[in-house]
Amino acid sequence: MKNLLIYVKQLEKKPWVFSETLDKGIVETGAGLPFLTEDILVSGTAELIGKTLLVRCAIKTAYSITCARCLETIEKEFSTDRFLVNIEIVNQDIIDLTGYIREDIILGLPAVSLCKKNCKGLCPLCGTNLNKSSCSCMESGEKSDRWSKLDDLDIK
Repeated sequence: MKNLLIYVKQLEKKPWVFSETLDKGIVETGAGLPFLTEDILVSGTAELIGKTLLVRCAIKTAYSITCARCLETIEKEFSTDRFLVNIEIVNQDIIDLTGYIREDIILGLPAVSLCKKNCKGLCPLCGTNLNKSSCSCMESGEKSDRWSKLDDLDIK
């Protein structure tokens, strides 16, 4: 897997303008979490200011996530042009930015997402996706008993 490495000695002469592609696998996936569907495009500049490395760049990729209401899988784009890293250089010749980029993506991905603003979700009785079709559960007068156990609690 390719990492985004900054060679400090090269920056002593002039800033480095870069455009790199990182493997989407740098961001781990887990059950129910968004996962990247495209490799990560990173472009920006790195420069030394005294003993500090300053990196400004844009990050672009795409991810897949499950809608929190209807459970459909949706594809969305992730992009930011405000990625900024400020690292103090202490006896380092090479700085690996991969972890910083990974962290920025993870923090920028939503924990919960909707397929559309007015997603109707699933019927609580039969599970029909109400965005695609309607059901007659609510019209038939059936009641959901999923909360009925709470009535048995003796709370004072």
